[in-house]
Amino acid sequence: MAIIKRIASNSSLKGIINYVKDIEKTSDKILSGKDCTPTNALNKMICTKKVWGKTNKRQYHHIIQSFLP
Repeated sequence: MAIIKRIASNSSLKGIINYVKDIEKTSDKILSGKDCTPTNALNKMICTKKVWGKTNKRQYHHIIQSFLP
């Protein structure tokens, strides 16, 4: 059975991007995104937050999906 968690955070976007891209935690072959790549995700997130005036308070929701082997 899959487990899905959603965590709201006020931590930095750069910190979570580095965490998610850490090869010890995540395989390159399962990193993906909507309208972005792992290399440009931080810039896209910052630009989107500026466009919508959401640069303070909650920075992101970290969604985690875990599956049995």
